Amino acid sequence: ATDVVARALRKPVVGWVHAQLDHFVREPRALAALDQRYVRMAEVVCCSEPTAAALARVSPRARATVIPNALDLERVRAAAQAPLPSWAAAAWRRPVVLAVGRIAPEKDHATLVRAHALAYRRAPHHLVIVGGGDRAALMQLAHTLGVGDSVFLPGYEVNPFPLIARARMLALSPRLMREQGVTNGFRHVINTGPDGHQEVLHLNVY
Repeated sequence: ATDVVARALRKPVVGWVHAQLDHFVREPRALAALDQRYVRMAEVVCCSEPTAAALARVSPRARATVIPNALDLERVRAAAQAPLPSWAAAAWRRPVVLAVGRIAPEKDHATLVRAHALAYRRAPHHLVIVGGGDRAALMQLAHTLGVGDSVFLPGYEVNPFPLIARARMLALSPRLMREQGVTNGFRHVINTGPDGHQEVLHLNVY
């Protein structure tokens, strides 16, 4: 539909990609359709170099520009100074591993809950996952693994930055590491790989 309108109005089309397309689309016909769509665009904006590289694999002739997602650091630092919400008092009685993001299959929070269950045996801590979505299924998994009392799923938070600033570790999927600015000085673990999260290594990562 966008192509039809653009041709009718004689306007260029600029695309936006912030996922590695070939991680999600594998069927040859679908990849060919993506190639044709991106080739027709005047420019395709990608949020990271690995995302642009993935676009080049899918559509080698597409014209791509990398523009990282903007982040207002001063606003983030100011927001991080707010007090913790009332529900967090119980969660912060132990060191907290925090994840922030919508609870959905593509975020793979189930793997994080399983990892928490394994790590909890050696180093008791609390896992807090902040975000909307199907919390019931994730909490059921936590209870099945015997860690229901150490997993907190408070739902969506308008200002997650006080939680991030006070967490012992922030857990992000590789896809999210491409998109999130990490600036509050907490410790976290990055798994090396091709997904772009290595681009934040200049932000005091340990």
